[in-house]
Amino acid sequence: MPIPRFQVGPLLAQQAAGYALQTVHDFERAGLALIQAPTGFKTGSERVRTLSYWVPSAGNLRKTERAIHETLGLLARGSTTVRCIA
Repeated sequence: MPIPRFQVGPLLAQQAAGYALQTVHDFERAGLALIQAPTGFKTGSERVRTLSYWVPSAGNLRKTERAIHETLGLLARGSTTVRCIA
């Protein structure tokens, strides 16, 4: 018995902002329209930028590693567009 096919309108996807590009890519590959609702954006802080602000830290190294990891993931999935979300 064949699997029934349904008409699906745009889907709403709520996900972490850092994964928004992967989500879009996967849904588009499946032929589905997607309305994004990203959450958890990383924002700047209001702190005073002293010398310690400019010194490398483990936290910032982790952010760099995550950015590289996500970019490589997009490229491995065959994405032809890698955009930066600030």
